[in-house]
Amino acid sequence: MNNDIIGERTSPLWRYAFFVLLGLLGTAALYGVSTANYLLYHSLIELLAVGVAVSVFSIGWNTRHIVSSNTLFLLAVAYGCIAGLDLLHTLAYTGMGVFPDRGSNLPTQLWIATRFVESLSLLAAALLLGSQRRLPAGALLVVYGLLTGALLSAVFSGLFPAMYVQGLGLTPAKIGGEYLVCAILAAAAWLFWRQRESFPRSSLRFLLAAIGATLASELSFTLYTDVYGVFNFLGHLLKLVSVFFIYRALVSDLLLRPYEGLFRDLARSRDSLQEKEIQLRGAEKKLRAILDTAPSGIILVNPQGGITFANERMAEMLAYELKELIGTAYLDHTCEPQWLEAQQQMNRLIRGEIDYVDTERLYRRKDDTRFWGNLVGTRMSLADGSSPVLVGIITDISARKEGEERLMAAHDKLDTLVQLNADGLMVLDRDGVIRFLNPAATEMLGRKQEELLGKQFGYPLTPGSSTEIELLSESGDTNVAELRATETNWSGQDALLASFRDITGRKRAEEELRESREELEAIYDNAPLIMLLLDSDRRVKKANKYSTDFIGLSEDSLKEQRGGEVLRCIHHLDHPSGCGFGAQCEQCTIRRTVRETFRTGQSFNQVETTLTLIREEEEWEFTFLVSSTLLQHQGEPMVLLAIVDITERKKAEKSLRHMSFSDTLTWLYNRNFFEEEMNRLSDGRHSPMGLISCDVDGLKFINDSLGHQSGDELLINTAEILRKNFRSSDIIARIGGDEFAILVPGTDRSIVEKLALRLRKSAEEYNNSNPQIPLSLSIGYTVSEQGPLDMQALFREADNRMYREKMQREGSGRNVAVQALTRALEARDFITEGHSERLQGLVASLARSLELPEDRINDLLLLAQFHDLGKVGIPDRILFKPGPLTEEEWREMQKHSEIGHRIAQSIPDLAPIADWILKHHERWDGQGYPLGLSGEDIPLECRGLAIADAYDSMTSDRPYRKAMSREEAIGELKRCMGTQFDPQLTEKFSWIVQELHVE
Repeated sequence: MNNDIIGERTSPLWRYAFFVLLGLLGTAALYGVSTANYLLYHSLIELLAVGVAVSVFSIGWNTRHIVSSNTLFLLAVAYGCIAGLDLLHTLAYTGMGVFPDRGSNLPTQLWIATRFVESLSLLAAALLLGSQRRLPAGALLVVYGLLTGALLSAVFSGLFPAMYVQGLGLTPAKIGGEYLVCAILAAAAWLFWRQRESFPRSSLRFLLAAIGATLASELSFTLYTDVYGVFNFLGHLLKLVSVFFIYRALVSDLLLRPYEGLFRDLARSRDSLQEKEIQLRGAEKKLRAILDTAPSGIILVNPQGGITFANERMAEMLAYELKELIGTAYLDHTCEPQWLEAQQQMNRLIRGEIDYVDTERLYRRKDDTRFWGNLVGTRMSLADGSSPVLVGIITDISARKEGEERLMAAHDKLDTLVQLNADGLMVLDRDGVIRFLNPAATEMLGRKQEELLGKQFGYPLTPGSSTEIELLSESGDTNVAELRATETNWSGQDALLASFRDITGRKRAEEELRESREELEAIYDNAPLIMLLLDSDRRVKKANKYSTDFIGLSEDSLKEQRGGEVLRCIHHLDHPSGCGFGAQCEQCTIRRTVRETFRTGQSFNQVETTLTLIREEEEWEFTFLVSSTLLQHQGEPMVLLAIVDITERKKAEKSLRHMSFSDTLTWLYNRNFFEEEMNRLSDGRHSPMGLISCDVDGLKFINDSLGHQSGDELLINTAEILRKNFRSSDIIARIGGDEFAILVPGTDRSIVEKLALRLRKSAEEYNNSNPQIPLSLSIGYTVSEQGPLDMQALFREADNRMYREKMQREGSGRNVAVQALTRALEARDFITEGHSERLQGLVASLARSLELPEDRINDLLLLAQFHDLGKVGIPDRILFKPGPLTEEEWREMQKHSEIGHRIAQSIPDLAPIADWILKHHERWDGQGYPLGLSGEDIPLECRGLAIADAYDSMTSDRPYRKAMSREEAIGELKRCMGTQFDPQLTEKFSWIVQELHVE
């Protein structure tokens, strides 16, 4: 790695050394060429200079439109002129034979003229550095053309001073001219260096080197005396070096750089355009965001009526996706009643007949619902001169319209209420003249409305007052009305609003109230509860009849006694001062209730309390509901004490509460009681605590297949097994539909394990003695440690163990259920002796003749065995009814296909034929059940089973008929072809039975 770094650092030195060596070798070669053929040497040097000058001019002229530097353009034109002069200098050189009579003076004159043009151009270029004003290209070319022409004319006409005299050498004019050129070049170099910040650094370096080489060349030319001498060779060699640096400074670094600058400018322009495009897109996004968040819908519509733009709110209002809305016709969203008007307005806007539209329209959403919108639209001309578009802002005003409609409806309702109000309403001006009446007022006043309007009312009214007046009705009866008046404004004028209320009924009600009081008094006397009116000293002032009957004394005997004395409380004689003063009286609910009612005025309603009273010289415990109310009686505050005897009801509630802790099916404890017991036993006093969790496997399947009665019977038998295996002190509960749990206090793990084993053994013994509905139990148990118990955690552990066992025994409940199902089919005589085997043989023969695969044949055999599986869910009263079924019973019977379908779906072994069980009673003509399928929509297996089942039924003896012969049965099958049975399968089956003698 270090070698690479050293190599990188030393590579420029090697390159410079290489160039120096190459330059020395080139110089030596050129020197050799000059000694051998100086004319060739001179021509090579001059033609190279001409080529460089032509390159500078060509590139400079062709890039004048993109080069902004006056300096570069001036030098480019100048070197075009220099190229021409140098070419003439080369052709005029002695030995070239172009100008044989002019000698060495002509090329020397051309040389000095060219150098003056070059040095002055460099000086002018230096002076133009930093100038911003562009030089006119044509004018500059003309100037240099004229300058070149003038110099050539002066040279060839003899006006130009002699520069070389044969035999004498250079003239003083030539030497002075060279020194002047050197001075001009030095001035140009100084100006370039002074303004170096305005010139590329690398190009400036080469340009100054070129000027320096030119200076050295010119000084060399002041010393030679022979055109083929050493100083002439050296001057031309330095001219070559100068040309090399001019090429690097002007052609390579300056004149080609504008293209790079152009490309940079293009790149900057591209980047600027991209940045502006990004800004434009950002502005467009912001505008879109503003438009989409605007509370109103905004659309642009072209002259053809198509929507070309819409914001999100517009799409939301019309219930469209935004992309879906663009391109639709605006008028398609306008409802029919206003469609024509909308079209006319749009056309007028497009033609410029109107400037804007501000109207309310009914619009239709995509789902055909409607809404009211306020449209403000105008025409917008586009900057590109294309056809104008319409801009529309639509605001949903449905809520406002609904508000206006509600306001109108409210106004109508108010008007209706005024017109239909049973109270009379009347408006009087300040002079007492009637200005308005409703129908009720005209009716009360007994005159027509037109007779009353504009007339004096004639009865003095005071705002805020209320008075009663008698009015004569149309029938001649006198009614009492309550008249009220209040100030109001009517048509901008002060007025009075008077209301008449017929209080004839109220007057009658007051009379009825008096009567009601008498009735209430009667109710008070005969109410089935103790009612005592007590004064502030708790002495009885009044008692109803129920009280006297309950106590066994007359009302007069009860008066002036305190409540405890009246009720015969066992504590009413504890203190010498009597009832209410003993120590136990402080705790008496009745005493505290009465005192609080007197003190606060608060009523108490049905406060429960228990009192021990003396009845028939014995102590009886009663439960009462006590209520107290403060009232005025004959001007004094009294408390009405109401006491309801709920002793019997509390006994009944206690009994019901006991029942609430029991499961009504098994009469074990229920979940509520079980959880309360877990809380009660969680203090650790009964540790260790055993908990057993049981689950009856397959209960849901038994309920679905054999009926809930069979499932309930299984649960009752399970509860009985649990009772026999546990102590009376153990808590046995049914905590769910098929879940049981047992709390076994004070029992270690070994005993709980024995209990679980004994429970499993009892289940096996039950199954041995009850084969019809076997019992399968999943059991989990656990035992707590000593100390406080986390009963919920204990329950979860037992429950998890139970479910783990259930998972290990997965399918056992279903297998038990399938066994029970099969036994139930046999017990209910669904599997008639030999029928299943014959039916399986028939369908197997038919299936093989149809070349069905073996797996379908196996499923078909299973269908033959279990097709009537659903009949286990049909009640016996229907299934075994001796007579014909009613229409309702027949509908119930038809459900056995759906019941069998559900049962088969829940049994993995029968699931493949569940769909066939559902459809095995469908008919070819579509008159079957339960789906009414027809033709080949009925599965092939179901069509074949129907034929075979019908044949076996007809050829087998039944209690109600003898079996048909084979021919008779086949004839009956063929008679039902095309209606009940598949014709092709019937023909195939008949051939099998007849030809192959299949039975």
